[in-house]
Amino acid sequence: PARVMEVGETAWLAQATIITPDGVEVPGVEELVESGVVAKVEGSQPRFERDVRDYDALFQDNYLARVRLQEEIADISRKISEVRITAQEAQTLLGRFADTERRLKFDEAGYQRELAAINKHLAELDASYNKVLAELKAGFVENQQLASQIERIQLSAAAAINRRLQQQATETTAQ
Repeated sequence: PARVMEVGETAWLAQATIITPDGVEVPGVEELVESGVVAKVEGSQPRFERDVRDYDALFQDNYLARVRLQEEIADISRKISEVRITAQEAQTLLGRFADTERRLKFDEAGYQRELAAINKHLAELDASYNKVLAELKAGFVENQQLASQIERIQLSAAAAINRRLQQQATETTAQ
């Protein structure tokens, strides 16, 4: 287990990076100096020092960051659940819309069949109407011709009657 070193304590550092039996890489002095973690102190023996860290503050910051991350993870998980529920509801609505669309297409096909039958019947009615109208026109023309003939016949009959009456009147006056 790791422990925090107190100010002024001495720790031995390896010259080069070593790997512990459990696979942890421990940097050596040269690497620590290059990265600025420790600084060489001038003197007879090689000695290095580093700034003391406030581990309580670091652990508190780490804990607060972890709490914030857990809250963000929970919020994101909640949003993911909401999106999944919304997606399921959308799929349900799409299924309903697809069913409605199928029914409407079926209804449209029936409407088209009915419309074709109505149009056929209308065409037959138009043909029948035109035939009756032509017959009426022909009957009207024939009636006018017959009326004209009747009028001529009546006039000629009236003229014949008048002639006969005059003839009879002339015969009776001559008698």
